[in-house]
Formats: sequence, structure tokens, C-alpha cells
Amino acid sequence: MFLYNFKINKEICFIYWIQSSIEWNWYFNHKEYEKWIQITGNFNNEEKKVLESFKNILQKENSGYTWLWNRYMGNEIYDKDEKKKWQYLKKVLENKFEILWKSEYPKLIAWEGKLEGYYFNDLKDDFEKIYNFFDTKNVDEIVVNLCFGWGKLPGGNVKKEFPNNILLTVSNSDITNINGVLKTLFHEHIHLIEYSSDKDKFLKESYKKILAPLNIPKQKQSWRHLIVESIIFSIVGKDVGYLDKKIGIKNTFKKTKIISEKNKIKNYGEKIKNISKKISKLTEKYIREGKTIDKDYSDFVINT
Repeated sequence: MFLYNFKINKEICFIYWIQSSIEWNWYFNHKEYEKWIQITGNFNNEEKKVLESFKNILQKENSGYTWLWNRYMGNEIYDKDEKKKWQYLKKVLENKFEILWKSEYPKLIAWEGKLEGYYFNDLKDDFEKIYNFFDTKNVDEIVVNLCFGWGKLPGGNVKKEFPNNILLTVSNSDITNINGVLKTLFHEHIHLIEYSSDKDKFLKESYKKILAPLNIPKQKQSWRHLIVESIIFSIVGKDVGYLDKKIGIKNTFKKTKIISEKNKIKNYGEKIKNISKKISKLTEKYIREGKTIDKDYSDFVINT
């Protein structure tokens, strides 16, 4: 059975705060930005200048999340100019970050204790079945870095190139809502499982056969993102999946409203939830029966 190794790393928290303080890609969250500003105060001109310089680094080709995750993992910055800018940024923003750290660190400590006290071995058999569903091997340990989270609901991040690491943004999550945090943790864990699997070959073949000929205009998010998120949420995260029931969460899915063209991006999460609901029974059937993703499953998902 895998072991979750929960950690609180001040440097990772700093990096996450910085990347959430600039609008560098489509995932930028204004509410998160405003939450931290309420605690630290507005950025002055010098701080804005170094943040803008950092934004340029992240927006370089092949940079972005790869650059950030290399920092999360403590890897060296080889570009001399980038290294100089990063060191200067840390110096300029150090005092503001200390204000935020003082506010959020005690909450992270509380969550560390809460999660370390959970008996994850109760889900050993279930995760073995999920690994089998993706036809990939179990891992011994996953490092879970607990980080600042702006809202009552937790968030999570993983990167394919770093297969045994999860970033869980949890500091302001409701401390009584352990199930909600577990859902996010397990969802990100399953992303890592999916990344290590070669079963997406079936999804690609189904996409080419069923979706590609329709020539639907590309949206902000990729088709792969929609497909994979829907599959993983049909296992855990939207209250409709196999593991949601295992951790004591009732099926609270409500009928999805018709989404207009005007609001379809705004309601992207509802789209994923709607698809997850429709495929969850088949996903659960495959997991329970020890089956792996195959052509029939992928065709069903893509048709949905």
C-alpha cells in the first residue's frame, strides 16, 4: 500500500503564492489573488515590477508549470538571467510573504495533523483496483506538500514529470470537512496513476474516430483535459464516483442546467460533472470487476 508523506515546505508555499499573484495563464483566479492581498496589502511599484518580470519567465515557450515544478522540487535554475531575477524577486517580496506565512502556517500544521491521523489503509483494496483499471503499478510513497489555499474548498496540482508528488492547497479549507480534502487528494493521486498508464491510446483512437470528424471549434481547455477529468471525477471528486461513496459522501448530484453558448466556458465544471455522472456506473463496473480501460469503455466516454 502506498504511503502519503505529508510535508509543509516554506519555499514551495512561497513559489505557489508568487505564481498565483500574476495573471500568466488561463487558470489565474482573481478571488485567490484578492484573498492574499487582503492579508499582505497591495503590491508597491517595485513589487509589481519584479512580478511582471517573473510573468515573462513563466510565459516563455516550454516554461510555465514545468518551470514552477522544477522550483517546487528544489531543482537548480540553469539560466543565469532567470536565476538572478528569481533571487531578486525573493528578496523584494520576502517581507510580504512573511505576513502571509504567519497567517497560513498554523492552519497548515492543523491539516497536517488531521491528515496524518487518517487511516488510509482502509482504501488499500480500492486503490489496487484503480491501479488495475489503468493497468499500471502501485507506488511506495507519494509526497503531499500542503500549501496555501484561498477558499473553504481545497485544490490540488500534479505534474506528469514528477510522478510521486502532489501539491494540496488546503490552508483555509474547513477543518471539519476532512472528506472534501480527501476527495481532492485522491483525485490528484489518480491523475498520477493516469499519467503512468498507456491506456490513453484507447482514448486517442476513440477521439479520432468519434470526435475529430465533427470539427468542433477548439475551446480554451483541450479535449484531453475534458475527457481525462471526466473519467477521474467518475472515480472521485464530484460526489458521483466509486471512491466518493467509499469515504462516506452521499450522491448529491443535481440535474445540470442547460448550458448556453454564452456560458459554456463559465460552466466548464458543470460540463465535467454532467459527463462524470453519466459514465460513473460503467467506471465503477470496470473497477469492481477488475477490468482495465479498453476500446468499449473509451468509445462510451467519447460518445458521452
